[in-house]
Amino acid sequence: MTVPSEDADIEAYLGRVGKAMLWLSSGTRDGIIGELREHLRELAAEKGSVAAALREMEEPERLARGFREVYGFGPGFAAAVASLAAIVSLMTLPSLQGLSVIVLLVLYSYCILVSLYGGWKPGVLCGLSAAVARSAAVAALWLLFPGAYAVPDAAALAFFVLGSALLPVAGAIAGETKRRYIKGRPLEF
Repeated sequence: MTVPSEDADIEAYLGRVGKAMLWLSSGTRDGIIGELREHLRELAAEKGSVAAALREMEEPERLARGFREVYGFGPGFAAAVASLAAIVSLMTLPSLQGLSVIVLLVLYSYCILVSLYGGWKPGVLCGLSAAVARSAAVAALWLLFPGAYAVPDAAALAFFVLGSALLPVAGAIAGETKRRYIKGRPLEF
């Protein structure tokens, strides 16, 4: 049995773990915290003190990183990163010429990082939201300004379509490759 000051030490540790897992859904995070609380109490009983049990545990941030490797991003966090990708994708429209290519490369990098950190599903969602947003923006501009806004030629249209279609693919490949081939080794940046 733990005393109140030891419970406070456990809760402080769990608070740090929870704070480091904000990217998870609240249900998953609460479940992990509950399991860790029970584990810490059992370990404290086995070791004779909460202090000894806490010394056995990994640093909260490292432990949270391990859970991210297992669970990926929660739906809310995945939606937030996908929304950001959709907003950034509006800077990749063909009318912005040179800037659009640079921002498109940044967007690809972003989708790949989302996939590496959060799993292939958030990576695909990120790429898909960016592809849909940029395609919808070009379609809206073409409908609103038919004579003024146009993709210059067939090659530019093909580049635009290919660039849009490959965004979700880039998000999927990075996360799936990590899952299959780097399994068991945490990705450190």
